[in-house]
Amino acid sequence: AIAKNTAKLKPQHIRRQGRSIQPAAGAVQSLLQFRPNQNMSTYDFIYKLVTTLMINNNAFAYPYWTQRGLEAIWPVNCTRGDIVQDNSGVLFVRFIFGAGEQVVIPYSEVIHLRRHFYDGDIWGAANTTLDTTLEAIHTSEEGLGNAIKTSGSLRGIIKYQGLLKDEDIKKNRDRFVNEYMTVSNEGGIAALDSKADYIELKGEPKIASAAQMKELRTSIYRYYGVSEGIVQGDYDENEWNAFYSSTIEPLAIQMSQEFTAKLFTGNEMNRGNEIIFSANRLAYASNDTKVKMAKE
Repeated sequence: AIAKNTAKLKPQHIRRQGRSIQPAAGAVQSLLQFRPNQNMSTYDFIYKLVTTLMINNNAFAYPYWTQRGLEAIWPVNCTRGDIVQDNSGVLFVRFIFGAGEQVVIPYSEVIHLRRHFYDGDIWGAANTTLDTTLEAIHTSEEGLGNAIKTSGSLRGIIKYQGLLKDEDIKKNRDRFVNEYMTVSNEGGIAALDSKADYIELKGEPKIASAAQMKELRTSIYRYYGVSEGIVQGDYDENEWNAFYSSTIEPLAIQMSQEFTAKLFTGNEMNRGNEIIFSANRLAYASNDTKVKMAKE
């Protein structure tokens, strides 16, 4: 939900001149507006970058330059990244990919987005605080599935009259299980002769209540700054504005600053060159709000 809505942002190359803002033309604008690389649209590019950021709390993109200028911007889909430093103190990032390939690039040349940036100098912290909640949800769903499977099954003890050898007890038990305690026994009825008694074991499976499951889901929504309405696509104007201000806008600011710093030189930034990620927030306003704004 966060990625698909953030991907609606419109990246623009602008140039600030005094108090005026002018749209800029050129390779940077063309790439950002239509196709950052040959395999991805702008929507796909932002979607993949933000998805990686939400899952790993770190996301990288590599601007590919040639003598003609900026040719493409590629999201880095690595299995691991390490920060290394040379003898002069320059930082590099080592990307390790699925088949073991490694690429080392100056850190100053890659776009780096991060979340939960507090306990390290470079990396955003992992989502380990979610592990307990996710495990509880997984266990609850497994318990519900097992409860459904066992609710119509026979569970009990067979008591035989007289003494039987261990192998005979096992043989009779296996025959009983195969004939009566499988899905083919649709009636749920078992038949025994007078030599054996069946004692049913009743047990009520313990599963999480609806209120408990809702609280578990809500804790994840809070962690990511979304609501159930946003996840399900059923939200009103106020809910959208809250989601935009608290979750999407911070991403837009972070991407604007990082793309600007990595796509322009210091002199170009001093001349007012900047990348911004903007949204038409009026598109999500109610008709009453639009009419009111038009009147005003």
